[in-house]
Amino acid sequence: MERFDMSFNNKIIKVWFLTVLPVLILSIVFTLLLPIEKTFFIRVILIVTVVSHWIWAIIYSKKRVRHN
Repeated sequence: MERFDMSFNNKIIKVWFLTVLPVLILSIVFTLLLPIEKTFFIRVILIVTVVSHWIWAIIYSKKRVRHN
């Protein structure tokens, strides 16, 4: 099993901090500020962002293993 490097040298972590974390923070803020009826799309955007990040991370890690 390969070790996971939890540092900013790891591209997967760097992309997570640049994409998922801001969307997560914004979704929390908008969920607190907007009425409940309006928060559905915010949750959908958050879910799509997280799922697309992990799909990208899986594809990226498989490419990286294949090239090494």
